[in-house]
Amino acid sequence: MSENDFYQEFIGIDEDSSQAEQAESSSTLLKSSHPTYLAAVQAIDKLKKEKLRYIKGHFKDSDFKAKKTYGINKAEVAREVDREPGPLFNQNSFSKALQEHFKDANGDLEKAKISQLERKSNGFQNRSKTELVKEVRKVTQEIDDLTKNNCEVLFQMMLDELPLDVKRTLKIKA
Repeated sequence: MSENDFYQEFIGIDEDSSQAEQAESSSTLLKSSHPTYLAAVQAIDKLKKEKLRYIKGHFKDSDFKAKKTYGINKAEVAREVDREPGPLFNQNSFSKALQEHFKDANGDLEKAKISQLERKSNGFQNRSKTELVKEVRKVTQEIDDLTKNNCEVLFQMMLDELPLDVKRTLKIKA
């Protein structure tokens, strides 16, 4: 076994997978050479970024009732490319690859929407009145306890630092 074989085995390259990758890359090269395909893919990516920005800025379920707010539709992509949606997604040699890219983008947007809705909202506006009252009472009690402890410590420090003659006049035992 030569060093090169060891290296290829170590990183998981075998001859069959490299041939499959070459065949796949050649088919994507043919598709990617078509300018309409490239423009459509760029339009899908651009729309995906816009929709992700919308998703990240909204938290309520009611913000996502209409799919047009968070999803990409074929008419939007066709409008960006200045083509008709039917032939663009159904009748061209690159239509299957474009549909796959389109479905992947919409799947990613759907996952982002679900994760955004599942996030726990923080802040005072998202809590009930009883929770807020409990928290205010708890914090107020903690502040009172800290103030009381602080006063006791300060008073004890003051007594410890008093000179002996003042302690005698005040009749404080040391």
